[in-house]
Amino acid sequence: MLPKKVRGKLYIGFEDPYMTGQAMAVAGLLCPIYKNALQVYPDFENQILEGELFIKGRVRLSSAAALAFHLFRNRKFRKLLKKLLKD
Repeated sequence: MLPKKVRGKLYIGFEDPYMTGQAMAVAGLLCPIYKNALQVYPDFENQILEGELFIKGRVRLSSAAALAFHLFRNRKFRKLLKKLLKD
């Protein structure tokens, strides 16, 4: 289910510069996956999430159904989903 091609630019920033740094740390860990196809630019002063993204690939119905089945069987996921829907 992973995309075959990913290209784009993403500008990201949070109210707290610490959170922006954390997001950039995660983006750095994912760098070997998307290589140079996705460029992530931090903004430590403003809260922002914008960019352009192109994703190409295939999603098989059986794979998506199996993923959904495993998620809904997970008790922690159901609790999180109820909490999110409640708010």
